[in-house]
Amino acid sequence: MPIQTIHVNGAELTYHEEGAGDPIVFINGTLGDYRTWRRQMVAFSATYRAIAVSQRYYWPNSWPDDGTAFGISAHAADLAELLRQLKLPPVHLIGHSYGGAIVTQVALEHPELVRSLILGEPALGSLIAEHPDGPPLLAEFAQARRVAYDDWQAGHHAKALEENLTFVFGREHFDRVRAEHYEIMAENGAVLGAAYRPRPPAPSFTEAQVRQLRMPTLLIAGSATKRMFGIICDTLAGYVPWVDRVTLADASHTLGMEVPDAFNRAILDFLVDK
Repeated sequence: MPIQTIHVNGAELTYHEEGAGDPIVFINGTLGDYRTWRRQMVAFSATYRAIAVSQRYYWPNSWPDDGTAFGISAHAADLAELLRQLKLPPVHLIGHSYGGAIVTQVALEHPELVRSLILGEPALGSLIAEHPDGPPLLAEFAQARRVAYDDWQAGHHAKALEENLTFVFGREHFDRVRAEHYEIMAENGAVLGAAYRPRPPAPSFTEAQVRQLRMPTLLIAGSATKRMFGIICDTLAGYVPWVDRVTLADASHTLGMEVPDAFNRAILDFLVDK
């Protein structure tokens, strides 16, 4: 099926759809788009109606504004409306990193739209604010975001992109996926200026909220990921009532990009009888 475009909430969203069966929807992290999931589209379209979405501000969509609305609230509202416009039954919803926060928000606000939830190292940093190691790790990430934003605003685009990706993924693990994914990330580089710009704090995810997730949930982490992501997954696993967990050997935050076969198998195994 060709790439398609739909308009929701005043924004343009592009999506790629393949296969037939129960719908499974993929939502990218900060520097991805629907192409990030190409290895998953091949694997899942054999038995599922697989849909990979480029959210507002992401390639190849035109921007509806200067990025002011960038954030979980807008992206979650867009995703919920997309699911409704496509007239989908409850979906298996997959989100990586920032995309994990978006799909979590949709599952909390619109549980009737979500059949199961798959979270690849979701960016739910507020959950670890009370963890002994949480504040310094969150501060470290906040500083890295500030540096990337300042470099981008100063016109040092390649530097901002490279340093941000190296910090989040780790040099060795980023180099493993560079050849296949760097162009995609670079074409979404302008998102750094929208996602990392200084702004009032967004609404935080709380323990009480995530305990309300009633759908089957899978947490996927990498064994070699940043400590912050590991703590988030540990914390979330203790809160979500119906949760399975998989750790992918020798993988960093790249997950489905770096070890797609193991990532895909973990999800397919989880979805049996879901």
